[in-house]
Amino acid sequence: MVNGTYNVMLKTPMGVKKGQLILSTDGEVLTGSLVALGSENPIENGNANGDSFTFSGELKTAMGKTAFDCNGTVDGDAITGSVKTKKGTLALTGKRQ
Repeated sequence: MVNGTYNVMLKTPMGVKKGQLILSTDGEVLTGSLVALGSENPIENGNANGDSFTFSGELKTAMGKTAFDCNGTVDGDAITGSVKTKKGTLALTGKRQ
């Protein structure tokens, strides 16, 4: 189950950035938000299947908005994934609160 609030770290070209990933499922529909770089970014097109998930959205940064696609898995309270942007792929790791 992927439901929960996770303290996450994104490995970016400018170093590791901390944030929160808030996920909620209704069947296979995944909703929530990614709180990172000082802003809350709602997730879109979310899908959950067992312990795996995918979603997309726009990450607000100091240089404007950047579209992203994320996929990952939850193992117990640990979350891992990748966040793909036009500028590269960022590793996502974290723990459920």
